[in-house]
Amino acid sequence: MARPLGRLATLLGRYDDAETHLRAALAMHQRMQAPYWIARTQLDLAELCIARKGPTDAAAARELIGQAQRTVDQYGYAGLTPQAERLLQRL
Repeated sequence: MARPLGRLATLLGRYDDAETHLRAALAMHQRMQAPYWIARTQLDLAELCIARKGPTDAAAARELIGQAQRTVDQYGYAGLTPQAERLLQRL
């Protein structure tokens, strides 16, 4: 439930809550060794950074998108590429 809660908190502008939930989801996906969900959550975190617009958020978003894209390329998760491209356009 952490990832959906993080996405909802991002939409509501509750960025601290969103980051807490999304970081918890990312840690869980990493423990599970679930690369697809790691990449999805990295893109969610990038979306949070773009929405929040803090001083270091653009660089963080680029890094998260890059990490997700490397996973997409490695495992063939091409379905995530459009989301990554949309996020890059918003930077």
